[in-house]
Amino acid sequence: MKWPVGRVSTAVGITVLAFLISFAVAYDISSISYFAPMEKASDFRISDFYQIVADGRGVRELDRRIVVVAIDDCSREEIAEVVEQVDFCAPRAVGLDVFFDYPMGESDERLVGAIRACERLVLPLDLRYEAEADRFASGKGSFFYDRVSSAEFGAVNLAGSDTRSAIREFRPLFPRAQDTVLNFVAVLARQADPAAFDRLAARGNAYETIAYPSREFEVVEAGEVLACRELLHDRIVLIGTVRDLHDRHMTPTDARMPGVLLHAHALSTILRGDYIRETGNGFDWTVAIALCFLMVLADVLLRDKNVGELVIRLLQLLLLYLVVLCGCHLFISHRICINFAKPLLMVALGLLASDIWFGMVGAGEWFRKMWRRKFKSI
Repeated sequence: MKWPVGRVSTAVGITVLAFLISFAVAYDISSISYFAPMEKASDFRISDFYQIVADGRGVRELDRRIVVVAIDDCSREEIAEVVEQVDFCAPRAVGLDVFFDYPMGESDERLVGAIRACERLVLPLDLRYEAEADRFASGKGSFFYDRVSSAEFGAVNLAGSDTRSAIREFRPLFPRAQDTVLNFVAVLARQADPAAFDRLAARGNAYETIAYPSREFEVVEAGEVLACRELLHDRIVLIGTVRDLHDRHMTPTDARMPGVLLHAHALSTILRGDYIRETGNGFDWTVAIALCFLMVLADVLLRDKNVGELVIRLLQLLLLYLVVLCGCHLFISHRICINFAKPLLMVALGLLASDIWFGMVGAGEWFRKMWRRKFKSI
């Protein structure tokens, strides 16, 4: 069949049609929630898919700069002893991820004394969000905070839309009416590695994505602190519970991650500078259009060939596979997160647009022939 325009121009027209069809449905498809388990289908992002793939590899790395001390089932007297022993090990920084809501008597004196004596200690704050002013206000803290005013404090608010959403990000800064509060892990990073903290501050992002995949941390039980003195020396020590069922959170790689380990992953992201870069809509659509054009052009060139249909279907499958493969490689190797939903969508709909195009051209020719016959009969 001889076309009134060149085949490349035809491929361009079909690609434009594919783009219009894809753009019309992109907001329904871009979440690709069918990749997620049913319990996560309503809360799923492209970066989750990459993190799951990266974490599923047979590669695990122990971050030796961070050690977690588990204080499950410890009394306040025992927690005070843990703080004293951890301080004796001379760590770079100590984060106490525990709230003490009310006083309990004599045991509190030793706890408050241990906290005062530990100069490297960072205490948690749970700030209250004021939606009307889009800022935070003073919220939850331990009952003795007015007695340790010289201590460092950091906000432990989690960046989730609700209690059931996955925790993917952390917020470095929390603005209040009178000042700005740093994130709990940002304060620890500032103490332990000022250069890493400066890199975080220079980025100036309201939120940072946490890099979860393939990372593990040493966990020391409360009664083993002194036996592990060398392990804790010059490290960042996070003290908290790891088996508390009330302090579990959904993440892209773990449906029930303890809060203290969530802080460990966020802190590790800062120390390593392991920040995830997401490509914008412009880049994603450009890749999608380019891949779709290549497939459509091949369809235009091979449509009249005997094996053209088979070759085109194989090319479509190959492009779909390469889109996901390249996306995973870029994330794992360079922490670049490409939203492959748009390329997948356009590659999948490219042949549909091609069929529509040639169907419209065929229908046009049929109407033209019918019109000519009718005109000649007159």
